[in-house]
Amino acid sequence: MAGSKYAYVRSFELPDTLLPGTYILVRLDGHAFHRLSQEHDFVKPNDERALQLMDHAAKDVMNEFKEVVLGFGESDEFRYMISS
Repeated sequence: MAGSKYAYVRSFELPDTLLPGTYILVRLDGHAFHRLSQEHDFVKPNDERALQLMDHAAKDVMNEFKEVVLGFGESDEFRYMISS
């Protein structure tokens, strides 16, 4: 778009800033979890191996990204709260 007749649009862009003391919430949904459950013969409703896998993945996310202050898992999704 640079150098085109639409380059003027950049003049309308504003920086995205957060207020101090606010948090970002991120929701990660389990993509194709039903298929993963079938391939590994997870027992419904709460296969111990599946629960351990999800817990391990959530811990890895929290260890990798130190800004994450809280993680919450439910069903096949996790929510993370990130400090700004």
